Amino acid sequence: MVTPAALSLSLLLGSLAAAQTTNMIRNPGFEEGADQPAEWHLGMEGRGAGSATWVTDNPRSGKRCVRLELTEPGDYWMAQQRYAAGTALPDHPYRVSGWYRSTTSACHPCLYFLGRDGSFLGAWETALPASEEWKPFDFVIQSKAGTDHFELQLRVQSAPGVCWFDDMALEDAAELVRRGDELMAPLLKTAEAQPEHLWVVVSNGGRAEIDLVGNPALSVAWVVADTPGDAPLRDYGIRVERLDRAGVVDSKVVRRPAGAGRHLETFAPAPAGRRVTRTRLTAFSDNAGPRPVLLVGLRADGVRARADGEVAASLAGLVSFPLSKGDSPLSLPWETQVLPATRARFAVLRDQHCNDVLRKALGATGDAPAAVVASAWRNLTSEQWTDWLLTQGGEPTPSPLTAAARNEYLSLQVLFAPPGRPAAVTAELSDLRGPNGTTIPASACRVRLLEYVPFGDQWLPDPLLEEQPFKPSEHGPIVFWLTIRVPGNAKPGSYRGTLTMRADNGPPTARDFALRVWDLTLPTETHLQSSFWLFRAQLNRYFELAGDVSMEDYYPYIDLATSHRLSPVDVVEGPTQPMVKVYRESDGSLSYDFAYWDQYLDRLKAGGANTIHLGFTHWMAHYFCGDNPPILDRKSGKASYLDYE
Repeated sequence: MVTPAALSLSLLLGSLAAAQTTNMIRNPGFEEGADQPAEWHLGMEGRGAGSATWVTDNPRSGKRCVRLELTEPGDYWMAQQRYAAGTALPDHPYRVSGWYRSTTSACHPCLYFLGRDGSFLGAWETALPASEEWKPFDFVIQSKAGTDHFELQLRVQSAPGVCWFDDMALEDAAELVRRGDELMAPLLKTAEAQPEHLWVVVSNGGRAEIDLVGNPALSVAWVVADTPGDAPLRDYGIRVERLDRAGVVDSKVVRRPAGAGRHLETFAPAPAGRRVTRTRLTAFSDNAGPRPVLLVGLRADGVRARADGEVAASLAGLVSFPLSKGDSPLSLPWETQVLPATRARFAVLRDQHCNDVLRKALGATGDAPAAVVASAWRNLTSEQWTDWLLTQGGEPTPSPLTAAARNEYLSLQVLFAPPGRPAAVTAELSDLRGPNGTTIPASACRVRLLEYVPFGDQWLPDPLLEEQPFKPSEHGPIVFWLTIRVPGNAKPGSYRGTLTMRADNGPPTARDFALRVWDLTLPTETHLQSSFWLFRAQLNRYFELAGDVSMEDYYPYIDLATSHRLSPVDVVEGPTQPMVKVYRESDGSLSYDFAYWDQYLDRLKAGGANTIHLGFTHWMAHYFCGDNPPILDRKSGKASYLDYE
């Protein structure tokens, strides 16, 4: 049955196709010509052996196409065509499309934006993925300001490879862009009416993936808009893969021919006996351009279905992979994307169920907490932790064995995943038991909580919290950071310790870890010079201080650097004042107050720093803006600046 919405969508899409009729490219199929294709120049630019030829070898249509080859790394061989002055508009959308096949990803369509006088204003280009069969590409781009006409270049570029082009088009896309919102309106209306689903849009060779932990049943809704009547079934669809740690153990693909309207698909769990650790739903489109557009939604929660809750508590990742459009700034409504409302909902669900997802990845059952010890090099986001656990770290394996010399620091991470989102967590470290009854005392170790902070559209690990009981953030996993300083008198050999964790004063969860101490002692005196930027201005900005940070509050940062054999350096920049004060006395003479600077130098020396910057621009002047040292009038307090001349 064809619904009114489907009928109106079909009429709209038919008008969109009809609007794009004028192709600026001359001889677009490379059929005309004698010794070479008419209207095209075949050649190379820069360096690199290769060729640009007009061939009859397997064209996409007709009898001929162009073949471009680069046999060594270099610049590019190309088919080139320039257009007459006055044939393009500035800041205007254009559509570049055609067909290609290639042995590598060295296949590049490129468009030069030229001014009235032929001056180069900029370029658009993008790399196309390798394809053994003829494959379409279709991009809508924005011309640069001042554009008067174009030069089109079809290239094999940078890396060795062979590519073929055929059936090219360069068209005005204003009507297509104008009607883009109308094209998407029925799809967005469907998504808004069903907020219990996570929705993605896929078109133009893109794909979107939703990753889940475990083997849940899935309910998927999807709508296909503007499907060409002769489109092969393999060109677009949805795929559900069940995976273990080695790869795919079960896969189901659903492809649908032409037809608008909403479709429902249900995917049962993989059969019992298969050790599925993760499930991936992929929506894909191998067609080019805005036709077709897929709207795919995974039901993630709902009050009626227990399975929906299982899906919400299994969500591990949600990401879209649009086909690269190069450096075009034009944003199109039908581009492959995660819908904004879905992205926001996914973030909420991911935070709510973060620990439950990690518990599943660790193989926990019931309400038991789970934990795993990892290298300090594995400083990961919530999604990356899940991916690591599902591919490498979830199997019962010995804890990481780290090694250090005496007087050396080393670090470990322990991921802790209790049920739900606890309000408080604690972690207690035992003495490390070594050879012949020797120990490294717990006092030589520190346990801190890794905090996650916003960065763009994600949460990344950065600060280490000191005070227990720790209050975990609502974002990101619970990760304890262990720092151990091996005492200078530690006996060489293997040591073992235990970290005991609790959530909301619940039952303890203990994890062992191991350390090997080498029969080697690092000297307490540092000989390697360093210059580690640690500016007071950074602290002033971060804590939004009205004045300078006090020296007492600056000391812990200095001590942190020197304890790790780094020599910190401060410079006068931004919202801060010089450490060395210069005063003009009533008789016109200058006096200098080194008291503040002396405190700083004394702290550096006490910590073992071996590098001090003596340039006046560090202590007396503004380093980055080049201001001369300020001189304060002793009586009035007004500032002038020292004149070197």
